[in-house]
Amino acid sequence: GLSPSPAMADLLLAKLRELQAKVESTEPEASILPTCLSLLDQLGTVLGGGGPPPLTTREDRYGGVEIEVPISAADTPHALGVELSRRIEQWAAAGKRGLWLKIPLDCAAFAGSAAAQGFQFHHAKPEYVEMTRWLPTDQPSPLPAYAFTQVGVGGVVVNSAGHVLMVQERVSPTAKMQGSWKLPGGRARRSG
Repeated sequence: GLSPSPAMADLLLAKLRELQAKVESTEPEASILPTCLSLLDQLGTVLGGGGPPPLTTREDRYGGVEIEVPISAADTPHALGVELSRRIEQWAAAGKRGLWLKIPLDCAAFAGSAAAQGFQFHHAKPEYVEMTRWLPTDQPSPLPAYAFTQVGVGGVVVNSAGHVLMVQERVSPTAKMQGSWKLPGGRARRSG
């Protein structure tokens, strides 16, 4: 295929930046803005526009944005931090709400920059860390906590007279529950 000349690439990028400014000024709540920004950044990288590799973004159905840091950005945590800051301003202006940032292990150095910009750790897996940020300042974050599983057992014991067996916690999970009565059961422990 043909590759554009540097002058043509610069002209194309300038025109795309003009379009970006027009969209931002006339339709600040346009739902396609994050997608357009992502495509613009990817095009800039492909055409040699420099800067960090683009963040991959996708709007979620709750008015938020899912952001993924590419592994190719491992050597540019500072530049990526600047890019994320620019994007956060745009998403806030567009009325976006929750941000979900997935950082691969190879880019772990970027987590500090994200935390400095208000992101909090949500969960971690061996291959990535997920961070979140709630943009609205006038309401508390409803972003869900990370799901986890605890296996418990319980039972109901009824004798022939219809009495139900209850037990009293010796050590309760909270002081408020100390000494309370409950059905027999509790958390199961893994063996081995």
